[in-house]
Amino acid sequence: LSTAYSEGSSWKAYEAEDLVYTGGWHDKPSDLDTFYFNFGCQTKITGLFKTQLADGIMGMEMEEETTYWSQWYEAFKEQ
Repeated sequence: LSTAYSEGSSWKAYEAEDLVYTGGWHDKPSDLDTFYFNFGCQTKITGLFKTQLADGIMGMEMEEETTYWSQWYEAFKEQ
């Protein structure tokens, strides 16, 4: 995975998967909201990504099949 922006920043990542949940107590996640989530783990950053470091960036765009909520819906639509 990779993305480059017009101001010169870019990143490269590999796709990973982890078990996540939405809300609730951290020591007692509910099985009702737990699902496998696919996301990118960055391996290279340039430009503003180097100077504006964060604990993580979670995109919440509405592009189909890439958002948190789209993946959540797919995990639970049959229940």
